[in-house]
Amino acid sequence: MIDHDSKAAQYVQALQAAPTDLVGPDRARVWLQQFLSPEALPWAAARACASLPPGNPHRAACLTAIMELRAIPKRSRLVAWKGEYVKRIWEGMLHSVEAVLTNSGRERCLEAAASAYAAAFPELSDGDGGWGRAVADEVDALVRGTATARIGAKTVLLLTGACAWHVHLSAEAGTGCPPRLLPNVTTLGLCALDEQVRRSWAAAWSFVREHNFFDCEPRALRLGWGKERGTVEAISGDSGGAATAAVLRAALEGTPLDDTCAVSLTLRCEGGTWLVGPVDDARQKMTAARQAGCERVVFHPDTPNQRQESREHQAEPVLATSFSEVWDHLTELVPSLVGAVWTPASLDVTRNLTTCMRASSRPGRPVPRQSGLPGCEASAKRRWRRSTGNTTGTTTMATSIG
Repeated sequence: MIDHDSKAAQYVQALQAAPTDLVGPDRARVWLQQFLSPEALPWAAARACASLPPGNPHRAACLTAIMELRAIPKRSRLVAWKGEYVKRIWEGMLHSVEAVLTNSGRERCLEAAASAYAAAFPELSDGDGGWGRAVADEVDALVRGTATARIGAKTVLLLTGACAWHVHLSAEAGTGCPPRLLPNVTTLGLCALDEQVRRSWAAAWSFVREHNFFDCEPRALRLGWGKERGTVEAISGDSGGAATAAVLRAALEGTPLDDTCAVSLTLRCEGGTWLVGPVDDARQKMTAARQAGCERVVFHPDTPNQRQESREHQAEPVLATSFSEVWDHLTELVPSLVGAVWTPASLDVTRNLTTCMRASSRPGRPVPRQSGLPGCEASAKRRWRRSTGNTTGTTTMATSIG
């Protein structure tokens, strides 16, 4: 049996042991790092204290220690440098923690958190008056440990910059709720997401809704970092658009994705037509994909030609010109083009393989249509996978941000 009182006391002591100077950059950076992790100390302390009775001294001390952080956004140049988005998320986080630990005024705290989250993600809230409150309620349930289990999918985002890197992205589909894309703030933390990233998520969500991957039941999706990710302070760019759309679709349909295939394409709507597009830094992304355990990276043909320099250290580049071709790669309808040269001619090979695989994936086994949802009739593709012994259990893929 867990001794919640003793556990809470340990977290409170850790909070109180932190330096009292809220102005110094070292103090601010420590707390930024604490909020960058799904197991961040303030979140963990709030979870431990949430189960304690209202009059418990550890609960009150925890609330007092965490509320000291309110001064950091106004007094820290480091937080100011990270931008308005981080300030809003910080504000929402503290209101969410206060809502969990306070003895009174919980509704006021939740409404304040809702306003902060909606201001941080205008691209996702998009005039929906109840969106911010939905995020605040999700965060409240996650911190209290009362959130319902959801059908999930996860992906790896390929990052570029000073070095090749990757982080994990998780999408979870819920039931019995309006169709909304809700950021999982407890895992996203204070990682600074620029406007392009947020717009790419909004575009992916619009794509999923327009193509009605919900089938028989509209559902909300929770999107955030997975526990496997490293500590990343900032992410920018829209090169993860196509992969975000794919992982959202995978979460809704319960479709396993090829964990050896990475995707790095933008996704945009022009004149009512959805298009995938090229990205930059292909060489670094091939390296990041290999570090993430991927064998292939799907690029658009117009991506600057960065030839694979080392099979040992870089994933193999393959091509796609539409989301359907991306989906074919991620659902193993297109095999690896081992040793292929990345030229426009490779695109014809990819298309021919796609056509052949659609006609017959294995002798005597036609490729099923991508349909079916958990809770509805079982997906034909999943039945086919079970019948052939291909029972990939974890929905994992890779994408790129740069």
